[in-house]
Amino acid sequence: MTKPKRERVENRRNKRLEDKLVELMHDGLSFSQACRACRTPRETVTYWRDQDAELDERFRNATTLGMSRLNDDVLERYQAVIDGDNSWSKEQVAAMRDYSQHVRWLSSKLYPKQYGEKGMAQVGKQQDGSITLTWMTNGSGGEAQALPDDGLLIEGEAE
Repeated sequence: MTKPKRERVENRRNKRLEDKLVELMHDGLSFSQACRACRTPRETVTYWRDQDAELDERFRNATTLGMSRLNDDVLERYQAVIDGDNSWSKEQVAAMRDYSQHVRWLSSKLYPKQYGEKGMAQVGKQQDGSITLTWMTNGSGGEAQALPDDGLLIEGEAE
């Protein structure tokens, strides 16, 4: 009786492996998924990242691009239905809604400056000539309260 062959696990750091991990993350896979796809222990790659700031930055950039790709994918899928190129069952609509909410939530948590909660500012002029700026955000995850109609509203990112 012969032993089954073990899958080769890549533990040696090399440029080809790093590039493959970056490519997979750029395509929307998470760090853990990319490590599994390359059969490289996540702990090993985490160690490399801890030891090499440049490599860590490459992975961070790849994750950011991957998140953008996931967001684009969600929009493309919805647009295909809107344009009539595709149709979904009720179950598929529910699944897609859950998927898009997850991508949105994950994007806002991983990249708050790019995908975080939005806020509104009201700029108003007081009777004494001074200008006031009131910033509102829905940081609790709820809906932002409506602002009065006596000022200019500016939308932007909440810091």
